[in-house]
Amino acid sequence: VELRTKAIGYRLFSEAEEKSPSILQAQWWENQLLEWAMKNDSMKTQMLRFVDVFPALRDPRQVASHLRQYFPSSNRDFPAFLRIGIDVSSPTSLTRSILARETRMMMTRMARKFIAGANIEESLDVLRRMRQERMTYTLDLLGEAVVSEVEADRYMNACINMLNALSTEPAAAPINISVKLSSLYSQFEPANWNDSKRVVKKRLRKIFRAAREADAFVNIDMEQYAFNELTL
Repeated sequence: VELRTKAIGYRLFSEAEEKSPSILQAQWWENQLLEWAMKNDSMKTQMLRFVDVFPALRDPRQVASHLRQYFPSSNRDFPAFLRIGIDVSSPTSLTRSILARETRMMMTRMARKFIAGANIEESLDVLRRMRQERMTYTLDLLGEAVVSEVEADRYMNACINMLNALSTEPAAAPINISVKLSSLYSQFEPANWNDSKRVVKKRLRKIFRAAREADAFVNIDMEQYAFNELTL
């Protein structure tokens, strides 16, 4: 079994290398940026912060300004191609516009690597393509952080609606979704042990019932270490 596992792994890596994009393709630069971010804690933190604020930026001047703030050219931890690109964005409105446009396009392309769609209809299109390539999946909802019970109910209902929608799509079978327990209760904390268990179980049972009807599998995300014991 071990030898066969290694053989499959070598074959997969070999095929991945053959299909790697060239330096002339945008995907190559995006991959370099992601790889750099994963190796550099400072870069990763700033990149996540920028991604978080990016949807609120309305014009090229704001995009260029935030890029210079989050990725200053004086910080040698950031890759040279990123620092140079940001440096040339400041002199004129034309370069700012080009930078903002390219940034938005890159963010959209990178998001599509991890986000199936903005809604269940878009996600189903992605699932159909994945099935054609004999790939499997697990779906979860973005923006899971909840600060009120209204939001926790909304997250629970969104999970149930997702299961119902997937159950009507043949290409979605076998259905697999992931759920964050911290999104089922606004006060989900180890210090609030009993209430966390009581409230989360109540909402989780409703999701499980919907999953049973849809013949679906539900993954429970482990999340951060602080929630480990409470989740188990």
